[in-house]
Amino acid sequence: MTSTDKTRGRPLAERVEVRVAELQQALTDADPADDRIRGDIELALATATSLTTGDVSHPSDAVGAQMNDWLERNKHIGIKASTPRPPRPAKDGASDAKETAAASDVDAADDVEDARAAAEAKPGKDDKDRVAKDAGKDAVKASPSG
Repeated sequence: MTSTDKTRGRPLAERVEVRVAELQQALTDADPADDRIRGDIELALATATSLTTGDVSHPSDAVGAQMNDWLERNKHIGIKASTPRPPRPAKDGASDAKETAAASDVDAADDVEDARAAAEAKPGKDDKDRVAKDAGKDAVKASPSG
């Protein structure tokens, strides 16, 4: 569970401060060679800094909404997985090619069926005339003189 979830019910400014402190710690612990995660954390911290200027204990509705969005958007940044993913099973190269070819044949058949269904679903001139007449009848029924 992240601090964002643990601090639910507390004042918004306090929740943001707790998360900022976590992100600052994660930035110091991050591998200097991992540019992606460091960039994500730095961006989150810069955004939080812009949100926490002014009266943070009484933010406007707009700033409060942005703080809440920031908390939700950045709740998983800098958190390391507790258990690594298991390795994917190795596949036989020949079976991969067969599976890809079979999937491509199925996709092509689906595309043909979709095109036929779309062509059948398009309204023709007669359908458009009928819809226009029905709309005119509804207008007459709705008018006070009708």
